Amino acid sequence: MTRNCFIALFAAAVFSFTFTSCSTSKRVDKGIKKYYANTIPEKVKNNDYISFTVENTLPANEISQTRKTKNKLIPAIFYWKWRTENTSVINNMMPIQYFTSSFITAANSRKLKEKLNGGTVNLTIKENPANFVYVIDGWMVFLLLAYVGGEKVAIEPSGNNFSVNYTISYPSGQTKQGTLTTANINREKAPRYFQNVKGFTREYLASCDNNIKAMAKDLVTDLLAQVSETE
Repeated sequence: MTRNCFIALFAAAVFSFTFTSCSTSKRVDKGIKKYYANTIPEKVKNNDYISFTVENTLPANEISQTRKTKNKLIPAIFYWKWRTENTSVINNMMPIQYFTSSFITAANSRKLKEKLNGGTVNLTIKENPANFVYVIDGWMVFLLLAYVGGEKVAIEPSGNNFSVNYTISYPSGQTKQGTLTTANINREKAPRYFQNVKGFTREYLASCDNNIKAMAKDLVTDLLAQVSETE
């Protein structure tokens, strides 16, 4: 490989790596906003004995933020590999309607109201199990006057667990506080063939909406166990 050819290939490789890492976060964020139709729920569904408080790390009017959090390149003479990570933080209000409806339904069916003996429970939600990391692992081999390479793309959940805080208020004035925890059942997902970034992101979020319903039921189980400890 001549010196000029190597320089040209080097420049092309660097441009490809830099452009991909910079544009991915924007496309992922657009996919998130399109999935949620650029709309943030204004209210949280409560009932007569369960209420929800949602806290956010994002501004109230912002659906999501996706930022490049890792951009690692390991260059060698004939072989390069790299890893880029774009972390998406989603407004905690976005999946709340799925969580609250599932939690209330499960609580009603398992007679939580009766076990509270006239008490009420407030759940404070500070986490969002739908937050994820968009990962690109790439490689490139230089062959004389050309190069070949490839990339592996995946979405990984950013946390292993999902926790919420609770406060139970009893008619006597006593309170009980604690934390409910369940495993984050969202799993790493790879795109289908020829699936674009925005479509892949939306498909992942749809699975998260289904999974948060199951996680809500698990948290009801945890709450019932902790209520039983005080009886």
